[in-house]
Amino acid sequence: MPIPPVPSQFPQLEGLTDGQLERLLTDDVAFESLAAGLPSVETLTELRKTLDDGIVEAAQSNFEREEEMNNLFFEVGGLQQRLKEGVARFDGRRLEVYGEVKSDDKESDRRLVEQVNAARDKLDMEAESLAQEFVDGDKDVSGFIKDFKMLKQQAHERGGKVERMRELLR
Repeated sequence: MPIPPVPSQFPQLEGLTDGQLERLLTDDVAFESLAAGLPSVETLTELRKTLDDGIVEAAQSNFEREEEMNNLFFEVGGLQQRLKEGVARFDGRRLEVYGEVKSDDKESDRRLVEQVNAARDKLDMEAESLAQEFVDGDKDVSGFIKDFKMLKQQAHERGGKVERMRELLR
């Protein structure tokens, strides 16, 4: 429902005497009573009631789902923690295995290091491409920060693994 235009004329006031007009200026109740009967004021009042009802309905819906959202939030937090712990155990085990295993095939080891290094370089290039998208205006700030941080973090982790593997192969 669109907001009605401000009227340029008020036919309700045309037939009033000077005394009646003066009363409207000094008597707030009389003025409000007259204003409430104007079509544009009625339309605005109806629009406001519709908006208020919508806001109340949205608030009630939010309150009804609040407990569900809180439960999901805590469940996701627990799952994230379990994932973090699992990744840490996996990384520890992987380092333990690779740190203890000595390969006689130096060429295979060198290729593995180069593959991990190439994967790191690819992540760096993806991060640079993402940065260019952001500069060009093709990526919003929140999406850019999240994705860029993830790519750079993965590239840094792979770089550390390359250094660790090179140390182990010496």
